[in-house]
Amino acid sequence: MHPAITLLAIAVLAVPVRDNGKGRFRDHGDYVEDTKTGLYWQKDGSESGKMNFYAAAKYAASLKLGGKTGWRVPTKEELAEIFPATEAPFRNTRYTDLPCCKGNHEWASYWTSDLDTRLPDYAYVYQWYDRGGANNCIASANLVYVRCVYGPVKKK
Repeated sequence: MHPAITLLAIAVLAVPVRDNGKGRFRDHGDYVEDTKTGLYWQKDGSESGKMNFYAAAKYAASLKLGGKTGWRVPTKEELAEIFPATEAPFRNTRYTDLPCCKGNHEWASYWTSDLDTRLPDYAYVYQWYDRGGANNCIASANLVYVRCVYGPVKKK
C-alpha cells in the first residue's frame, strides 16, 4: 500500500465517525437528513462561499432547499454533531485533518449562530480542521463558510 494512503486511513480513523455506514445520514437531494438529531443539513459545505457572520445569517434566512424555507445558521453544538461531515452524502466538506496553519492547506471554518457576548462584534466559528472546535473571531471581518441547518434549535 502506498504510504500516503496508509496515513490518510489512519487520520480518518482518528476523527469521530458519525455514520459508520449504518444510514444515519440520508440523502434528500440538496440536503441531508440526520436521523439521530432530526435536523436537515445543507449537503454542500462550500455552496455558500465565504462571508461574514451577518451575511451568513441573511444567506440562511433566504435559502430554499428541497422546497424548504426557514433555514438558519447552526449552533456550535449542532455543528459538533456532524463534524467532520466527510462521509456521503455530504459534499465539499473543506475538512483537513492537519493542525492549523502548517502547510499549503485551507483552514476552513463554518459560522455558528453563537455570539461571543464578552466582546463587541464577535461570534463563534466551528473550525473544520484537525479535531475541530469552536473559536471566536470578529463577526464583521472574518470570511468563512456557512452550512445551513433546518429544524428546531437544541436546548443548551
